[in-house]
Amino acid sequence: MFLGATNEFTEQHNGYEMEPMLRQHMLTGDYSLVNPEGRTLEGHVVVERKAFPDMLGCISSSRERWEANLDRLSRIESPHIVVEGSWTEILRGNYEHTRVNPNAVAGSILSWSYRYGVSIWFADTRRQGKLMTRWILTKAAIDIEAGKPRVRRA
Repeated sequence: MFLGATNEFTEQHNGYEMEPMLRQHMLTGDYSLVNPEGRTLEGHVVVERKAFPDMLGCISSSRERWEANLDRLSRIESPHIVVEGSWTEILRGNYEHTRVNPNAVAGSILSWSYRYGVSIWFADTRRQGKLMTRWILTKAAIDIEAGKPRVRRA
């Protein structure tokens, strides 16, 4: 049995409530798995959750810190980012509190996925983001229990 692990336990984060859940500090990412012995599997699979306004901040004001986080994510076997937003929202460009160009947003997201080898998933709603995070972790748990390695090309 795998339990979910989350790094989102501070007042600053509005993380997903999932059961079962073990709140513990993780070096990278917001959600991962815990094996039956109680060890986190954050070296194998991690999901980083990003609300859309936060993702915009990663492109503009906190880009250097975010790219350092992407570098850490790239060292994980199966890194994922779930963005609570859509491509339509990105391309529409009606962002509150920032004047970032929609082409810069799209280009940054695509280049990060390519450069760091991170899967970036879009969820139109917070509820969809929670479901997507659960599905990613569930699939990873099934594969890990079955001994199926993740295929990564060098």
